[in-house]
Amino acid sequence: MRKIIITLLLVSISYWINAQQSESKLLQDFKYRIDNFRALNFSVGGGALHESDRSSNSVINNSNFSGNTGIGLTGYKSTDRQLRSSNFSVNSGFSKSTSNEDDGKARSFSGQFAASLADKYFKGEKFFLLESNSYGRLNTGKASSANVPLLTKSSASGLYINLGAGIGKGRLEFVTDMQNALWLHKELSKEKVLKRQLSEKELMGLGMAVTKANNTRVLDSRRRNRFILETVDGFLQKNGLISKTDILYFSSLNDVLFYAINEHRMSGVEKALKLSPSFSYSRNYGKYSEPVSENEDRTKVKALTLIASWKKYKPVSLYHQRNYGFSFQAVKSWRNYLMATSNSGVVNESKWNDNSSQVSVSAFLQHKFYPNTRTSFNLSLETEGGYNWFPGISKWFNLTRAGCSLNYFISYNARLTGGVSASIQKNYNDITSAYLFNTNLFSLNASIGLEINL
Repeated sequence: MRKIIITLLLVSISYWINAQQSESKLLQDFKYRIDNFRALNFSVGGGALHESDRSSNSVINNSNFSGNTGIGLTGYKSTDRQLRSSNFSVNSGFSKSTSNEDDGKARSFSGQFAASLADKYFKGEKFFLLESNSYGRLNTGKASSANVPLLTKSSASGLYINLGAGIGKGRLEFVTDMQNALWLHKELSKEKVLKRQLSEKELMGLGMAVTKANNTRVLDSRRRNRFILETVDGFLQKNGLISKTDILYFSSLNDVLFYAINEHRMSGVEKALKLSPSFSYSRNYGKYSEPVSENEDRTKVKALTLIASWKKYKPVSLYHQRNYGFSFQAVKSWRNYLMATSNSGVVNESKWNDNSSQVSVSAFLQHKFYPNTRTSFNLSLETEGGYNWFPGISKWFNLTRAGCSLNYFISYNARLTGGVSASIQKNYNDITSAYLFNTNLFSLNASIGLEINL
């Protein structure tokens, strides 16, 4: 009897290990391929507030009006020869407020744009990389008051442009669709609506059907949901894999295809060498009513960065993901500063230039646990250390961050989220940005929240 129990236990363990290895292999072999996907997002909003304070002899009225609008365009292409991602967005907002207490008036405007494009051209395992990133912002404000001297006019603007070119070997594939295909296979097996267990080839086909369903543009959201269900159902029906199409079958499709909201997973190894020039500009301006004065500062930064990196993303199993990697970075930057003040017509202006250098080595490690389609638990550790050469001073620097986070499914309209993170940094600076800070900081952060959608 004891031998029978031991034998059954060993067989069970062997079956579980083989199942884990099979799922890991499917995730690692999956190829995310879409010819061309585009999505357009548009948002608009506004609000108004009016308050009337009658607690004193006089009535104080305060009013505020605000509005915002935004548009975004996303594109993606993944073939054997090319991997392209593009994003473009423009957002703006305004507000206006008035008060009869001191005849106060204020208005402000803000605008931002962001654009990015990354292209990798593959020949076998090797690739050539071209990329660009840009960001711009503008904030303006104007205020007036009958009794209180204040900042009457202000503006802040900034621009950042980064280009990159490089070579590399390997490829990182998105495997979330394959993950959800495996989840769907488990759900359909549990509900006993499959005629048989799917082969590895059929599971791979199911993953590609999920990719097609999620990345075909359908403007009407109701029709898009129907298209997703029909695409995946069509693959299962066409291949004769379904024994019955009752409510359990369609609820399983619905649960996995629309409620599996785990974060993206990737698989693969990538080595890359990239050279990246960048430019940033910032301007801040303020005008004051009393004493009459104006302040302005402008900063320009040009930088050249060389990065050599190696990273590996490994789906250990359907439930576990492990990511790690390291990189070497060398940066050279040139800065131009201008500060100007004007007080009662007297102008003072100062300019200076400097250049800085930095070399560093960084590494990261992540472990992610997915107990089901709706819950994730993440552990992460990243560190960077190196040496800074600033004008008149040189010193070692380091930065270390560690954290964990939880996203837990309670019900279809409620989720529990939380996290804990800590960081230690000493003499850490980003010498490619418009601002230079010499920071020595320890921070600890904890959060917990409940998301409810009714």
